[in-house]
Amino acid sequence: VALLLSYTLMFPAFWELRRKDPHTERPFHVPGGSVMINLMTWVPEVLLILTIIFSVVPMNGSAAEISAKVPVLIGVIITIVIGEIVVRYAEHHQAQLENQTTKD
Repeated sequence: VALLLSYTLMFPAFWELRRKDPHTERPFHVPGGSVMINLMTWVPEVLLILTIIFSVVPMNGSAAEISAKVPVLIGVIITIVIGEIVVRYAEHHQAQLENQTTKD
């Protein structure tokens, strides 16, 4: 599930790049214009989000489902929190390094 989360940003990034800079030469071309680009972006994005939800969130509340999905949900939350902590630490550390180099 944690790996699926990383893919949720890929499809909107593809869409945004095609929207902002449609004339850049790319190694592949999507036939069908903006309609096909929208379909290729948002259909898999919705399916991916639904897959994540159905994989992690207990839907019927049975003991078997809760015991199977709650550990996965906790693991995903812990992974996201650790990732955010690492990113914030790196940003803070980078800012300190930049301040030191400007003082020298």
